Amino acid sequence: MLYLAANHENVKGKRNGVYLAPLDGALNKLVVRSSAQAQCAAGNLLYYANGGLLAQPFNMSIGSFEHDPVTIAEGIQMDARTRSGLARPSRQHGRRTRPARRLRRFGNQP
Repeated sequence: MLYLAANHENVKGKRNGVYLAPLDGALNKLVVRSSAQAQCAAGNLLYYANGGLLAQPFNMSIGSFEHDPVTIAEGIQMDARTRSGLARPSRQHGRRTRPARRLRRFGNQP
């Protein structure tokens, strides 16, 4: 299972991150440093880093990344209370494309 372990008072804490653990709790492995939740979808780990939503091929069975991450959305702000991302309105070709909305799961793009 994947889970977020984060200090709510220190969002840049050294141990904040997404961890992988078997259901028996035998080993907790840091997968990626992050202060927000992550989601696994279609063989990718979707996670928040540096104001962006990243997708990176991830092998759950061995708990490792297979390739470099790709940024799929920028300008994401984190809601510190819920540890989820907030999408902001984007402009494309001078017009607003979509309204802001909360990203409850990182699999939902703005």
